[in-house]
Amino acid sequence: MRLPNWPQLLAATVEAWRFRPFEYGVSDCLQFPAETTLAITGVDYRPRFPRYASELGAARILVRCAGVSGLVTTVLGAPIPIRRAGRGDLVAGEFGHGMAIGVCVGIYCCSPGAEGLVFRKTALAALAWSVN
Repeated sequence: MRLPNWPQLLAATVEAWRFRPFEYGVSDCLQFPAETTLAITGVDYRPRFPRYASELGAARILVRCAGVSGLVTTVLGAPIPIRRAGRGDLVAGEFGHGMAIGVCVGIYCCSPGAEGLVFRKTALAALAWSVN
């Protein structure tokens, strides 16, 4: 269940990550959605998964979970249609470095990139999950 002030918490989290450089296990496409989900629901799903600090470590987790979509589905349940994705929901899409998990912030969604968050149109995402 979302916290009463979730819109402000989501906006603050996105702003805090806006220029954060990409780093595996710290500020990547798994950590950012986990952080926004924690901010808007108060639930941290990261303890369910092993820690990692490299591309290889992240890849091992993704193989075990059937990719980024499998990992998110494990936590949030079945995907929803992209057209139903709203602010705070998670999406999977191309953000310039292969399939990654991002966060819907309205018409746009964002995911960590080399120099900070990369924004793309939410309608171009491949999958979405509701964060309740």
